Amino acid sequence: MKKLILLLSLILTQTVLGQDTPPPPPQQQTQVPSVESVLAEQNELNLAMASQTASDRVDRLNAFIKAHPQSALLAQAQQALVQTHAQMGDEYLRSGNTAKGVEEFHAAFDAIPDPVSDAYFQQMVWNFPVVVGNYGNRVEAVKLMRSFEPRFWKEANRLMDISGFYAGVEDAPDALRVLERARDLSPRDTHVHSSMGTIYIMSFDFEKAEQEFLTALDLDPKTDSAYTALGHLARARGDYQKAADYYSKQIEISPEDGQAHGGLAIANLALGKNAEASAELAKTLVKNPNDFRFLTQLAYWYATQRDYERAKSTGESALRIEPRYPWARVIVANCDLARGQFADAEKEMALAKKYGQFPSVLFELGKIYARAGMFDDAVETWGEAIEVTPLGQFRTSIGGIYPLANEHIDQLLQRERQASLFFTEPLSTQTDYQVAEELLRFNSYFTTLSERVNLDTIPRYLPPKEGDTRPTTTTSASDTSIAKNTDSKSADSKTADSKSTDSKPSDDQKPQTASVIPSIPDPTAGTLPMLNPDYMFFETWQMRDAFQRIDGEVAALNALDDDRRIFRLIWISKKLADADLKPDLAISAARLAYDSIDTSALPPNSIHDVAGIFTADQQQAIIKARTEDALGWALFKIDKNDLAVTYLKAAAERTPIDKEKKEYYWHYGAVTEATGKTEDALELYFKGYDSTSSLANIRRTTIERLYQKVHGSLDGLNEKLGSKSQ
Repeated sequence: MKKLILLLSLILTQTVLGQDTPPPPPQQQTQVPSVESVLAEQNELNLAMASQTASDRVDRLNAFIKAHPQSALLAQAQQALVQTHAQMGDEYLRSGNTAKGVEEFHAAFDAIPDPVSDAYFQQMVWNFPVVVGNYGNRVEAVKLMRSFEPRFWKEANRLMDISGFYAGVEDAPDALRVLERARDLSPRDTHVHSSMGTIYIMSFDFEKAEQEFLTALDLDPKTDSAYTALGHLARARGDYQKAADYYSKQIEISPEDGQAHGGLAIANLALGKNAEASAELAKTLVKNPNDFRFLTQLAYWYATQRDYERAKSTGESALRIEPRYPWARVIVANCDLARGQFADAEKEMALAKKYGQFPSVLFELGKIYARAGMFDDAVETWGEAIEVTPLGQFRTSIGGIYPLANEHIDQLLQRERQASLFFTEPLSTQTDYQVAEELLRFNSYFTTLSERVNLDTIPRYLPPKEGDTRPTTTTSASDTSIAKNTDSKSADSKTADSKSTDSKPSDDQKPQTASVIPSIPDPTAGTLPMLNPDYMFFETWQMRDAFQRIDGEVAALNALDDDRRIFRLIWISKKLADADLKPDLAISAARLAYDSIDTSALPPNSIHDVAGIFTADQQQAIIKARTEDALGWALFKIDKNDLAVTYLKAAAERTPIDKEKKEYYWHYGAVTEATGKTEDALELYFKGYDSTSSLANIRRTTIERLYQKVHGSLDGLNEKLGSKSQ
């Protein structure tokens, strides 16, 4: 940095000192300093600049400037003062003291003499916020540049340069604000209108962008790159013929415009004019061989045509030029995903997220997880960018700035793609978007229900206070619970068999899916009981809405008949059962998966959440075991223990995956213990114990409790666990 400061110092010395300075006032023209005074000032300035510390140099330079306001060496002293503050600012930033670094850059700016020369502005003023931003302090950099604005509020050209800084850090609102001021100062400046058009594209306001470029062309039909920008906007709408016309007009004006040739190449590809496209493509690559944005757009076009080999090759070419460009990694990841290379796709998207955490990137990463069957990771990733509103819509901030809500995720994300790549066609399928929508809604309702307290422990109605003469109403268990034992209160619950705790449902008996919702008493009724305020607090309308709507989301996810349907149903069932929520719905989801597994032909290599390559029979066994475990675990939640044991035993014996086998045996053991078979349960717990599991300590405590109960002590337990975990 010191070398940079020295270089800038030399530049400014030649530029600032070489500028034409205004003549001194007439009364001062006759005041010719003596040789002695000039030499004394030079010696004083040399001593100041030779100070051992930067802070001492600042003090001495300020003292010199104050003592010699008319000195011929004033400009040199001012330049040294600016450079010293800048050097101190950089050193503070390097040490991590952002506040002091920004303070020094403020001091450097204040030390620049008026009028600010072009050299000072370009080499110092504009660069100070850039340096702050390069140290990872984007917010502070923007604030610093905002503080510089008032000094240039009457200079349209300087304001345009300042807007360029804001655009560079993707601060479109500030860029537009400054450009609007520049337009007020210079309404017929085509560069102002073109710049505003560019920023409107960054702001995803394509209609205003088009109007600004058209205005620029009205003022000057040969405005630089205006037709190219209009071509991009037409392409973003999917109007490739209009785009080709605009690009052609730009080439007539500027035959060397590489972006126009590139845009025309893509438009011709879309129009089926392959020969013309090849010619334009060759011109583009010759004129702009390092245009990674064009290469990314070309790769995207190939990917939309399912030409994944060419798409990946072109995308990787873009990444060799600029490895931090997220869109290029999105395309390469989609190519890997299309080939079933999930690990490579995830790696690419992880890097894309590192360089740009905007909604489109997060959606693409979540899509990979969803296709791999890793639904918890999928909804967590999508949730970083997309929120489900109380009305079931989706809300995000496109570009990380502009809030937008819509019923469909693809329409939320479309403008990011249009603004960056000028394509309306998505790489994701409609099923991908639908899966994301339904999973996010399901997870939102699930989260709402999970946040409730156990309503079984809170009476819905309070007994009347002493002296209260109002009639009371005796409430049943079904009035005080919205989540537990709902399946047992089906239409058949009135029969003696279903009330008996000794009944054993047959294997083909399918649980009912009735949802019991607490009734709201009629406030006009004469026997109105007293509602418990604690219960009313938790029984919010959002909870009731979630309780009703979550069933519909499961039905919607089941209706999406892709190769992940069974995996989603298993995930839903286990998620609900583990949380003791909606056991009837957990059973229904597991039953839907179980009933269709034998009739569903899974594609090869359908298991993506477990390492390894499995045969078709192994795949079938793994998925069937998962459905059996999910169904058995859900049945256990409603005390259907005998039936649950049947499914859990089958799951544990069927799966070829050791880690899953242990989990199933643990579930099998938990149900067996609930039936009172302590010794059998202990043996099953041993089979299910995994010392590498995150639950190992908790589960060891369970084993110790039963072992103590069966054997009277813990003697030999460590040896037993050691042998079982090997």
